[in-house]
Amino acid sequence: MQQKYRLALVEKPAVEPITVSEVKTMAHISHDVEDTILASWIRTGRRLAEIFQRKAYITQIWNVYFDFFPELPVFLPRSPVQSLLSIDYTDPDGSHALNLDNFIIDLGACPARLSFKNGCSWPAATLQNMNALSIRYIAGYGDTAEDVPDEIKDAIALYCVWRNENRAGEGPIPKAFYNLLRGHGRIYL
Repeated sequence: MQQKYRLALVEKPAVEPITVSEVKTMAHISHDVEDTILASWIRTGRRLAEIFQRKAYITQIWNVYFDFFPELPVFLPRSPVQSLLSIDYTDPDGSHALNLDNFIIDLGACPARLSFKNGCSWPAATLQNMNALSIRYIAGYGDTAEDVPDEIKDAIALYCVWRNENRAGEGPIPKAFYNLLRGHGRIYL
């Protein structure tokens, strides 16, 4: 399952899995002075959790780039995948969109995987040297915080409470943060 690719976030999530109000309740904070920093810790906690699990929580758009036509199936590095948006390749004549009807995608797999339908294959083309193939897709559990599993939201909240209690960020992130995330699956690519 080892693939060489470059992953780029195209559109970040519109909301976070937890709110500042929820963190304030957990951390026993009753004032509004630190709402901005709490919001920052929520974003940081979510990104750390997503990186650790190699998942996307709230709907977001990703591009995965290859310098070549990869061997299939291609495992998409951020799951769960909601849908495939486009597959393009670039040769000396420019960029070309591939017909998505020639592909099948296993959205139930984690990570999601992409392959050709029977009788289809990569075009015979001389690709540009870098980022020759781009696969764009939508990933995440859904559009709202309610779509995100509770264990993940608990881990992000735990991270925020730990940051509040350890303003200098001294010491490691609590093991419970990682244990909550491990309990809900981790993708190894």
